[in-house]
Amino acid sequence: KQQVLRKQEMDTIMLRQKQLEETNRQLCDRAGDLRRSLRDLELSEEKYAELKELPEDKLTIPEYVAIRFYEVVTPLRALVTELQVKKSNLNEDLDSHRNQIRSLME
Repeated sequence: KQQVLRKQEMDTIMLRQKQLEETNRQLCDRAGDLRRSLRDLELSEEKYAELKELPEDKLTIPEYVAIRFYEVVTPLRALVTELQVKKSNLNEDLDSHRNQIRSLME
């Protein structure tokens, strides 16, 4: 009697393990799909404006992440451009000052 009970318990445990393994496989597949969908997060201004008008609960995860990415990256890109211009101007000033120093040294 106990042997039959143990066998039933083992069968139940084995069935549950198979279910969990299948669930795990499905979750791994979904995680891989999500990772692949998050590779290209670049949005144009038009696409950003279009997506921004939609309610958040209507957005897909990649669209939501792309919007947030755009909002963080766009100001940083503008800052990088501004700093590159400043660097260029400072390099020109430096070259000018070096030339003046050379002239004075001569």
